[in-house]
Amino acid sequence: MTEFYTLVVEPTLQDRLNRSVPGIHKLRREGRLPRGQYSPAHGCRLMFPVAEIEALIERDPGLVLPAKAKGDGQ
Repeated sequence: MTEFYTLVVEPTLQDRLNRSVPGIHKLRREGRLPRGQYSPAHGCRLMFPVAEIEALIERDPGLVLPAKAKGDGQ
């Protein structure tokens, strides 16, 4: 069974990449991430295959932003 990252429920792609949803959309527009797929069976959530995303991260580690330190205004 294929595992997916989503932008709606856990596990989320934004958590994996330490980015906001707009940041994920920017990466998609730049062509650094796949478009994702909508799944009517899962409430039309945008889904990204985990294996594909992990392969992209391995090729381009810059996709994952460093975690913000506590006290950075967040």
